Amino acid sequence: MRFSGVIGVVILFLVCAWCIKKGIHKRNDSWESYLKEECEANATLQTSFPFQLLLTIDWNKIPQVTSEKCEVFYHTLLSFETKKMVHLKDLSNTEVKKLYGINFFSQLIQNEETFYQFMKHLIAYGDLLEEENFLKESIQVYEYVMSFDYSNQKMRGKLMTHYE
Repeated sequence: MRFSGVIGVVILFLVCAWCIKKGIHKRNDSWESYLKEECEANATLQTSFPFQLLLTIDWNKIPQVTSEKCEVFYHTLLSFETKKMVHLKDLSNTEVKKLYGINFFSQLIQNEETFYQFMKHLIAYGDLLEEENFLKESIQVYEYVMSFDYSNQKMRGKLMTHYE
C-alpha cells in the first residue's frame, strides 16, 4: 500500500513539473512573438501623415446656452477647435505603429490624448448643463459624445435615465 502511494506522489510530481515546463514554453513563445511583432512595427515607416484620421468637431451639435457658468465652460471647449485630434479606438500601440508608421506614432498618441481631454471636457459640459437644468441640451451633448464611443458605459447610463 505504501509503495503505490509513493508511486502516485512521484507521478503527480512529474505531471506537475511537465505542466509547469509547458506553461513556461508557451509564455516564452508568446513573448518572442510579441517582440517580433513589435520589431516589425518599429521598422514600419510611412511617407505621409495619415490626415484622414484627423477628426472634425461639429460645433453645431454642442449647444451654447445663456448661463454664465455654461458659457465659460463652452469657451473652454472652443479652445480645442484648433487642436488636432484623432480617435484610435481600441488599437494597441503596436497596431498603430504597423498601420501608420513609427515616424508618426508619438504625434498620433498626442493627438489621441487631446481627443480624450476634449471628451472629458465635453462630458463635464453635459453634466453642467444637466445641473443648470438645460436637460434637452445636456442630452444633445451626451448623444454627441456617444457618437464617438458607444461603449462608454457612463454616457449610456446617463442617456437611459433621461429617456425613461
